[in-house]
Amino acid sequence: MLQGEGKLTYGKEEFTIKTGDSVSFSSEIPHKVECLSAEPLKAIWMVNPPKILFFKE
Repeated sequence: MLQGEGKLTYGKEEFTIKTGDSVSFSSEIPHKVECLSAEPLKAIWMVNPPKILFFKE
């Protein structure tokens, strides 16, 4: 997180995230990020390619 404070909802769990924090999670589980601070929430969002599940024999 570069700026602000937010709430990460990951499945049924909730985490408070703030400036200086980092998170890593599987995109296969429902997730969302909400801003909790008066200032804008700024972050660097990096995405790895998803698992390849459709090339199974």
